[in-house]
Amino acid sequence: MKRFTEEVAALSKEDFAVELVTDLAWWQVITIVMMDLKEAKVSRILEHPLMQARIRRANHRTPRAAIWGHLQMHTKTGCDNVRYTRRYEPLLFWKDDKSVWSIDEELAAEEVPELVEMLERYKGYTTAQGAVVERFAFTTFHQSFSYEDFVEGIKPVMSEDVADALAYEVKPGIFKTMVQKAMSDPDHDYALLIDEISRGNVASIFGELIALIEDDKRQGAPNELRAQLPYSREEFMVPANLYIIGAMNTADRSVEALDTALRRRFTFIQTPPKSGLIQQPTGLDVNLQALLTTMNARIEKILDKDHCIGHSYFMGIAQQADPLEELRKIFAQKILPLLEEYFYGDPAKIGMVLGKRFVKRGDLSITLLEGDWEIDDFEDRKVYSIIDPMTLQEEDFRTIYE
Repeated sequence: MKRFTEEVAALSKEDFAVELVTDLAWWQVITIVMMDLKEAKVSRILEHPLMQARIRRANHRTPRAAIWGHLQMHTKTGCDNVRYTRRYEPLLFWKDDKSVWSIDEELAAEEVPELVEMLERYKGYTTAQGAVVERFAFTTFHQSFSYEDFVEGIKPVMSEDVADALAYEVKPGIFKTMVQKAMSDPDHDYALLIDEISRGNVASIFGELIALIEDDKRQGAPNELRAQLPYSREEFMVPANLYIIGAMNTADRSVEALDTALRRRFTFIQTPPKSGLIQQPTGLDVNLQALLTTMNARIEKILDKDHCIGHSYFMGIAQQADPLEELRKIFAQKILPLLEEYFYGDPAKIGMVLGKRFVKRGDLSITLLEGDWEIDDFEDRKVYSIIDPMTLQEEDFRTIYE
């Protein structure tokens, strides 16, 4: 992740402001600004550095209207100078007859103490020492993950003070948030990392934005495309400096088939197991690299390459005080359960991969009771049992590859 991470000696106060307001809603940033200004007209609120940072992140075309609207929505109900009928908690603001806005600081400290703390951090900020700037975000797709989680959606906001009071706000999803960050910082590359990308309904999650992620459809490209988002009605495009990186396991059976339209918009890179990355533990007379390579060669012959065992299982053995004990645990708790899933109901194939030290034939002397239940089909059936790996020694593991 070095490409999307930077160590900086100091962050400017402007950059710190951007980081501070990145995930805040309009009304939250307005609240912080008003606690700093005490009293102000909308034009002065608009000029505040924190508000300017929020505007750059949102790429909003009419920020003055957004500020005006959110001030009215969170104005105290007794204010005669605000005609807006729908009010949403917390009610913090007041407008006088000269269009000067003020804030109930005592109520703000009680209702939103985290915003008070943010203001103190901003006012007391000088320089960041040895700061690490991470320009990436991580998410995981699953069957319940939706467009509203990924791009934007309407989320309910309920009041604890007023019974049955329910409001809705348009909340940006992780994709929209990363797009806004990348657009406001075109000199750096950003990345959105999606784990288990094939486990979600990808076509539904990306929605109408599936075309916008193509290289030639991005911001500034020859065939630049823009879309209007369904909830916020904002114009949306994807900048060229945002990378979307997905990870998936092709052996997973309980996943959605990756949408063809999305598949052709990605570059696919296979990442097979790399036994050479495994560090050989001192004092363990089992060649872990040879062990993994041999097991995977047999699995690939019986099944396919998609079912090969990853090298990550063995990466931490060298750091353990008792490498043999750790190897036993890995086989007992990870390798064998995985193979039993692969070869469900056919333990003989586990024996083909691991050998006789791990799988043995059952008792051949078992006699089935006679009766009218057609036992002929079971007379020649072979029974196998799995040896407990916690009882095995180094030579038992070596038999896998020797």
